[in-house]
Amino acid sequence: MSLAEALERAASDLPAYADEIRPANGDPYALLSSLSEEGAGCLLTYLLTEEPDAAAELCGDWIDSEAGVQAMAAQTEAGLPKPGRKVLRRIHHRLRTSGIEIVSAAPEPVVARLGKVEEDFAEGFVSLPDHTGVQVAFLVESRPNRSARIYEVLLDPGLGIRKFTSFETSRSEAKQFLRSARAAKNETLVPVSAQALRALYARSAALQGEKDPLPRAYIEWRHRFEVPASTETPGEEALSALAEQGLPAEDEAQLGAVEVLERFGPWGPTDADLLKDALEAAGGLSGEEAVREAGKVLLSEAVSASLAARFREASYVFWKQGEEKHSKSCQLAVKFLAESRSDWGSLGEAFVKGVLDSIRRADGAGPEAADSHATEEGDH
Repeated sequence: MSLAEALERAASDLPAYADEIRPANGDPYALLSSLSEEGAGCLLTYLLTEEPDAAAELCGDWIDSEAGVQAMAAQTEAGLPKPGRKVLRRIHHRLRTSGIEIVSAAPEPVVARLGKVEEDFAEGFVSLPDHTGVQVAFLVESRPNRSARIYEVLLDPGLGIRKFTSFETSRSEAKQFLRSARAAKNETLVPVSAQALRALYARSAALQGEKDPLPRAYIEWRHRFEVPASTETPGEEALSALAEQGLPAEDEAQLGAVEVLERFGPWGPTDADLLKDALEAAGGLSGEEAVREAGKVLLSEAVSASLAARFREASYVFWKQGEEKHSKSCQLAVKFLAESRSDWGSLGEAFVKGVLDSIRRADGAGPEAADSHATEEGDH
């Protein structure tokens, strides 16, 4: 990220100093004229915390200015992450070799810094996928300027980010939001670690298709969700936690997965052309014939991967809700769908029937045609 972009982000995250930062238009020297002494210190702290490379570039320019040198010499390592501390140490070394005295932190600020670190927080909440496969995922995290930011994301773990909203608030209001979310014990939302939620954001965004590009707001903030590739999503955490407990037999788990789909799904594809082709394949057919012909269109490798992702993340929510049977059924469905199959068995039948019902319901035709499957079987 360029210095100018980092400064614009700082202006957004430091509203108290935005009117001092923006007039400089990214010019490091103009910043020293527009910033107050306090503002220069807060900006430097922010960049060292959030964008250490940009901080290094800014300090490289400020070192030729008396006001800049004063701001850098007064900066301490308190509360800075490792990359920011490394940048600051290099700058302080340059200043010392030039004969400039560096301010040492007194004992009192050490106590204050520890208190500030203890106040930092990052928590998340996630919902079960709705019938279309979309989850609500909140991330709440403290910011270095004593504020907090709340990210509200609608995502499909099998297809991508659907909607992204972000807003800044005070830390006290953010903590009140978290307390309310915990106290409500809402069956729809369950707590999740911030790191796992960031991984879910990033993993979902990587699946975004060309027809439905990432929301611009997400692109602006996605640097906040960068995690190591090995970081587990909530669903993967559930898979790991329950792996040693053993899964039910495949036939039993398929029945469980079918029950999950029928109650919460069908978690079908959203591509309008694909759905149209499936409906045309079913044509005027009903019962098993309609399901079989539509299945030839719907039961593809890509659809299987998307459905597996929804089962995976649903597994976490069920696990946290104490629904271990549903969680394990979802896990076995993930394993089942990961294997190349020409026949999805009862899971495939339930999936295709659910998708056909959804299409016909949206089309105004109602699910009666698909539901006639049960009636016909009873007549035989």
